[in-house]
Amino acid sequence: MMHYEIAGDPQSATLAAIVKGVPAGLHVHEDAASLDVARWARANGCTDETPGVAVLSGLKDGRTTGAPILLALSNAAYAARMEGRFAPRSVACPGSAEAAGSQKYGMTDLSVLDARADARLDAMRVAAAGIVREFLAELDVDILSCVTRIGHAALRSNPFDAPMPPSVLDIESSSCRCPSPQTTGSMEIEMARAQVQGRTLPGEFRLGIFGLVPGLGGLSRTGAGLAGRIAAAAFSIEGVTGVEFGAEGRCLQDGLAAHDTPIAVAGSGLARATNKAGGIEDGLSTGMPLTARVSVAAGARIGCNAASADAATLQPASYVPTSFSCCDVPAKAVVAESEAAFVLADAYLQKFGADSMDDILEAVAAYRRRLAMAG
Repeated sequence: MMHYEIAGDPQSATLAAIVKGVPAGLHVHEDAASLDVARWARANGCTDETPGVAVLSGLKDGRTTGAPILLALSNAAYAARMEGRFAPRSVACPGSAEAAGSQKYGMTDLSVLDARADARLDAMRVAAAGIVREFLAELDVDILSCVTRIGHAALRSNPFDAPMPPSVLDIESSSCRCPSPQTTGSMEIEMARAQVQGRTLPGEFRLGIFGLVPGLGGLSRTGAGLAGRIAAAAFSIEGVTGVEFGAEGRCLQDGLAAHDTPIAVAGSGLARATNKAGGIEDGLSTGMPLTARVSVAAGARIGCNAASADAATLQPASYVPTSFSCCDVPAKAVVAESEAAFVLADAYLQKFGADSMDDILEAVAAYRRRLAMAG
């Protein structure tokens, strides 16, 4: 299976990631990882401190060798800007993992836990997925995300359910990664108000995955279901509180059956008239666009003092924030794309082989031919 490991912390001069399980023969563009990291950096407000990602091993003549791929990102500028933020402290940030982490690891310097949870490390999650997205692109699979709610400012419909989904330009040209200029303006007002007040904002984003073949994943009850695996990947992102596929929640509220969709025969085999299930039925991809709504809680690190306790003295104390961002929903959406990419890549490798790109592409083509003949 494809997976990654990250080394480094926000104060490190360099951040690194190792991507394992990539088939041999995959063509990787030089800027594959850098482009996605740049999108994440724009959403996270740290473009100036985030240079390009270097691929240090695992490639020969622009193609993967099957060996682990080593990626590195210079972190010196960010570390310099954050100097002093991670000074030793023992007062826990309410709502974060610091209090429970202090108990779990037996430590009273909570700045260590703060550093481990810092969003800076997400840069390498995104960088690692840049390699995996090259693999998915070879299979004509595209992953998009867009923000649909920040605070009370929200889109009224799922952009990925529209006959013409939003383009990458529509999404990335928005400061909030929202394809609607009007809603973007409302989101900017919400964020400006929250920034002044020292509040953090909850929100939602949508995932849209296009080009999947039907039959990826496994039956849900076996634990191999695609919905459960994508949901687990989303929940690995700090602050994610819910994942919902397709129109399931709305259909349940309206008393409708989300899967009551006529099945017809199309040129590529069996097809569905609608996509209420969001591209997944009982853990298996249907071949329709996979759409999911992901909810994100307001961040724990507010911009004002809060009542807390001192882990060293076990006395009441006041938490004084060392950093503050009113909303990180746009950046988390980019990270969710990255985590979903690993899940989908694994699903393809499990079904079509994992050693050689030529063999995988041949197997996928044969599978598509079989589906078309069966239809």
